[in-house]
Amino acid sequence: MLFMLSRTYLVMRLLTRLTKWRSEQAEIIAQIEGFDADTTFALKALMKEKPYLVLFFMAFFSSSVLGLAVRIFEMPFYEIEFDD
Repeated sequence: MLFMLSRTYLVMRLLTRLTKWRSEQAEIIAQIEGFDADTTFALKALMKEKPYLVLFFMAFFSSSVLGLAVRIFEMPFYEIEFDD
């Protein structure tokens, strides 16, 4: 189940792919300037454009994923402790 949480990276890549910073025009301009318009570039551009919105979603998303990961890893200990 924990490996399913790794799909969150794919969701992040998909969301950045749908922005104007990963369009064909942005990639052409980035090639002319000498760098790649990849996921990191799109996230940095979004952070400059809408910093509070991006920070809110990243904080909510990361706390949800980490909470689920902790729950998954602690579940066997919880079952052992209360099996008596």
